[in-house]
Amino acid sequence: MRFSLTNEDILTAYNARLDHVCRAPLRYALVLTGFLGMLGPLALYLCHAKLGFGFMDLVYFIAGAILVRAWLIVPLIKRHRIRGEHGAARTARVIIDENGITEESGDTPKDAREWQEIDRIHETPKGFIIHFHDGALRWLPIRVFENKEALDEFLHLAARKDKL
Repeated sequence: MRFSLTNEDILTAYNARLDHVCRAPLRYALVLTGFLGMLGPLALYLCHAKLGFGFMDLVYFIAGAILVRAWLIVPLIKRHRIRGEHGAARTARVIIDENGITEESGDTPKDAREWQEIDRIHETPKGFIIHFHDGALRWLPIRVFENKEALDEFLHLAARKDKL
């Protein structure tokens, strides 16, 4: 199969990866906890300035800042960068067979991976995240399958190789 990865595909892949790591409601709760961890000590300090800003207040503030940075600021920056990339869509040719997954993309050398190199394939509503042993990830959008039979064949092969 031959397909083009657009910036929108890459953004969808990033969001799917985030959802795989931590579901949206939990991310929102972590961000809210972070804001409360930052604002709570500040509010107490402003109300009771004579008490000062204690060690535990500093710990809560820093922990809150870490949560807000990790689950709100960094994802927003990454999404903004992905949307801002104006490069042409990257055309890839992917071959999935009994031996593994081979990807050829423009000027980059052919990347052939055997099934033994794949940890697992995570299915999302819009595609598949392929996890490799070396930590690399590949995004395979559902839209690249020509028909339902091709998708079912891929799912059957992945299940037979015990990767789903």
